[in-house]
Amino acid sequence: MKRYSRFLKFLGITLPLLSICVFSLFSFSPKIEYSGKGFGTDPFGYASKEVGPHRVVINPAHANPGDTTTNYGWTIPTEYSDPWYQAFLDLMNEIDQEVRQNDLEVINVRAPPYNADNTGATDSTSAFQSAITAAISSSVGSEIRIPNGTYLLSDRLLVQYAFGLRFIGESPRGVNFKWNGNTTTRMFELQDCQLCEFRNFRVAGNAGKQLKAVFGITNIAGGSFAASRNIFRDILIDGDSAGPYIDNGFQVYETVVANNDLNLFENVQVQHTTTAGFDIQSSPSNGNYFYHCGASSTQYGLYLRKGHFDWLGGTMADNSVTDFYVGWGARGIDIRNIESEGSNRLLVADYDGGPTGTLTPITLSNVLWYSGSMAADDYAIIYKYTGNLILENVQFASNDIPKIDVSAGPAHSLTMRNCQWFKANSKDTNVLNLAAHNIKLVIEGNLFCDSSDQSPVDTEVVTAATYTLADWKPATTFDTTSNAIAATLPDGHMIGQRKILSLSARPGSNNVTLTVTNHADGDGGTYTFDAVGETVVLEWMGTDWIEIKAQGTTFVP
Repeated sequence: MKRYSRFLKFLGITLPLLSICVFSLFSFSPKIEYSGKGFGTDPFGYASKEVGPHRVVINPAHANPGDTTTNYGWTIPTEYSDPWYQAFLDLMNEIDQEVRQNDLEVINVRAPPYNADNTGATDSTSAFQSAITAAISSSVGSEIRIPNGTYLLSDRLLVQYAFGLRFIGESPRGVNFKWNGNTTTRMFELQDCQLCEFRNFRVAGNAGKQLKAVFGITNIAGGSFAASRNIFRDILIDGDSAGPYIDNGFQVYETVVANNDLNLFENVQVQHTTTAGFDIQSSPSNGNYFYHCGASSTQYGLYLRKGHFDWLGGTMADNSVTDFYVGWGARGIDIRNIESEGSNRLLVADYDGGPTGTLTPITLSNVLWYSGSMAADDYAIIYKYTGNLILENVQFASNDIPKIDVSAGPAHSLTMRNCQWFKANSKDTNVLNLAAHNIKLVIEGNLFCDSSDQSPVDTEVVTAATYTLADWKPATTFDTTSNAIAATLPDGHMIGQRKILSLSARPGSNNVTLTVTNHADGDGGTYTFDAVGETVVLEWMGTDWIEIKAQGTTFVP
């Protein structure tokens, strides 16, 4: 009866919402009943109800429309609209989780026979290793619980051939691990593990005790199954700003050549490490997902040697090489809804041994990237991929103009939509380095601002007889009240930058001749404005100005 206490409590809360529903729930021993009418059970004790010629059985392991168990003569109806199906599927899923939770064998590392010391005064390596070994050997899906406190470890904790193990701290800030071992060891070594979860604790650097990595995740020769689908939640790794005393937060690496896929990271923060926050070097490691994670004060926020990842939300900061490094992407990579501040670069995408024919798109969307200490070449992005680079709603800000280098890669395409560049000084640098590279460009709705308060610049008004336009301002109005104007428009400032030029004053005999240094034919030319309201809209495409729209003006190449 004890194992069902939370189960019955849950039903007691839920049943008033379903007043016509009554359950009769069975386990093989003991038998639990809730009296009433309307519901029976299937032969395994799951809640069920007759619906027409069918018996609806709510078992999350089997409840798929159309499933049939011929031995017992019942079928799940295919109609999702059936009022019983969805309501009870949702309910029984929650109940099933409650029952599974109570079925877990729970090990408290502070309790006998483990007796881990949570004061940090004595070493607890043996206590934790014994608990892990017992959890793996006793049953699938055991849980190790760690009460608040500080635990000293002097050797790795080996988690080998584990399936469904849970390693759960009482609270993320309350449970602390401190390293007291050698410099070549990882604190947690996961070998051929699946569906293991590590949650709610902190690992802090220890002066004089360098740690190679907090987590190592790998496959080994002759293993039972490939490592995959491991989960890391609510973990803080801090190598200490005085050090750092930790080299890497996480390492997904090779012992044998085998995939090591589908790792999930949620609310994981890594800061003050020597090399990387997240180091993924397996061959390849696909389907790594990061939700609201962060890496700061290291060289690489995330280093991907081979494989794939999606990064959604979170932060990057003060990374001395780059926030993201992609060596060989196995499929599309998404980086979305993040904020980065103080790093040298946002993204470096290089072949690094990958096949030259790989068409791997990389998308950065809804990103705010600010750096007061950019790399000396001012490149926020270096891209050497065959696949597409897609930038959508990306804001770049720096003391100088963050640039994008796509000059070294093979043929691919670059898409920039609704991106913004903010800076505090320097108006003489193109933001995109194409060199002579053949690249397909899709440029839409980008904005360049020259203001430290990140507000768009005003339209410049030109009255001088001779004038060189400020190419970085979005619009120019010519006022020829006093005299004719001879103006020059220099090369553009960034791909997709638009320039709107117009004549507003009563011209009389005063006209405007505007010399464009590079036009669509590459040779430049002259526009003539000779009547109020004449306009021309130009767009800079990296090597020349393209005429988008003209009204009343004449152009002589």
